[in-house]
Amino acid sequence: MEAGARGALSPLRYSARFSTPSTRDAVSALYAYADEIQAILNQSRSPDTRLLKLGYWQRELAQAQCGSAQHPLARALAKNLTPALFSHPDLAQVIECAQREGEYAGRFSATAFLDLLAGEWGAPLRLAADVQGASGTASAHFATTIGLAWGLTERLQHIGLTFRRRPEELSSLMALGSVTVDAERDAGRKVVFAEDAFQGAVAALYETALSHYEQAFALWPKVRQRALYSHIVLARLGRTLLSELAASRDILLQAQVLLPQRRLSTTAWRCLVFMRLFGRP
Repeated sequence: MEAGARGALSPLRYSARFSTPSTRDAVSALYAYADEIQAILNQSRSPDTRLLKLGYWQRELAQAQCGSAQHPLARALAKNLTPALFSHPDLAQVIECAQREGEYAGRFSATAFLDLLAGEWGAPLRLAADVQGASGTASAHFATTIGLAWGLTERLQHIGLTFRRRPEELSSLMALGSVTVDAERDAGRKVVFAEDAFQGAVAALYETALSHYEQAFALWPKVRQRALYSHIVLARLGRTLLSELAASRDILLQAQVLLPQRRLSTTAWRCLVFMRLFGRP
C-alpha cells in the first residue's frame, strides 16, 4: 500500500506503520482508500469527471462485498476489514461526502465544508481506530479531529493545483477564515481571483488546521492508548507538514510540498519518545 506514487512520502500512509501489527494491512488499506478518493477531487478538472470516477468506486465497494471487485484496493479493503466494518456507514461516507463536494465545489459555508472533510477524512480515521480496538465516543472524537486537521493540511498541500485548475473553489476555503475577496469574471466567464484571494485561502486553511491539531494534542491524555499511536503520529507529522507549507514560497507553483522520508521518520519516532517520557506528543 505504501509504494504508490502519492503515498511514498505521505504522512498519512507513513503513519499507518505505527498501527498495531495485526491491523497494519487494514489501516494501510483504509488510508490508501481515503487517499484515492481525495486524489479524484484534487486531480479531476470537471465536476462530471469527478462524479463519474466516484461512481466507479461506489460500484467497486458494492462488488467487493460479493467478491467480484476489480480494483486491487477494493479487494484489499474487503480482505482486511471485518464484514461489520466493511459495511459500516463510515466507509461509504467517504465517497458520499466527496460526491457532494465534487458536485457543489466552491459553494459551501465554512461549517458545511468542515462537515464534508469530517466525512472524507474523519470517517477513515474513525474506522482505523475501530480496527485497532479503540472504540467509544472519546476515541471517535479524537480520530475525527485529526481527520479534519489532516484534511485541511491536505487541501493546503494541493492548493496550487486547485488555484490553477479550479480557482472558483477557493471561495469555500476562504470561508474558513475572516478574509473575503470579490471575484470578477472575464469575457470567457472564468472566475479570476486576485492574489489576495489565494493568500486568504492559504491563511484560512493554515489557521483552521492548526487549531484542530492543537485540539487533538489536548485530547491525547484522555484517550492515550496503543491503538491510537498511529493517529497521534499522523497529527504530529501533519503539524510538521503544515509548518513547511506555511513557510513555502513555492506553494502556488508546486502541485504539492512533501516531507523527505528521513524527516518523516525522525519526527514520528521523536513523537513516540516524547509520549513515553513525558506523556505528550
